[in-house]
Amino acid sequence: RLARDAKKLSYMQGGEMYVSGLDGKSAEKVTFTAEWERDVRAERFSADVSSGSVTVEGLSADDLLIDTSSGSVRVDLLKVPRRSEIDTSSGSVTVSLPGDAGADLDIDTGSGGISTDFAVAMREFRRNEMRGKIGDGGGVLRVSTSSGGVRLIKR
Repeated sequence: RLARDAKKLSYMQGGEMYVSGLDGKSAEKVTFTAEWERDVRAERFSADVSSGSVTVEGLSADDLLIDTSSGSVRVDLLKVPRRSEIDTSSGSVTVSLPGDAGADLDIDTGSGGISTDFAVAMREFRRNEMRGKIGDGGGVLRVSTSSGGVRLIKR
């Protein structure tokens, strides 16, 4: 489904979606929404947004890269990726994981708190930094936000 200000989905190739027919002069903000009926499995999921939020539900990916300069990030993961990097300059980050998830954590916030539903074996903890692991460890979950909090939720 494309939002009103996007003209059409041009084509899909190699798992990437291309949008055409946008008028850059009149569109201050472009909204693109991709919807699926069941959980998505991918080798790599990447989203790079200059202004706006990113919400992903029911994702299983080996590599996860999300970057937004202004907006919140909400990700519901079916499993912990081998490698994940979530970065936002201004906005909160919420990551939902299965209750039995294992991950190595590397979380930084410039100004904002860090909260988790998981028991964390800490390697390092300060007001705005947390490094450690949940469960038996495993995939790497890196989260960084300059202005906003980070929350890890059991699903």
